[in-house]
Amino acid sequence: MKEVSLSLVMRMFLSLLLHHPFSS
Repeated sequence: MKEVSLSLVMRMFLSLLLHHPFSS
């Protein structure tokens, strides 16, 4: 099921962004 994979990837990406927000 690719849909599940996409969902997981999106969640992981969002989590990473939230954990490591951009700071310049």
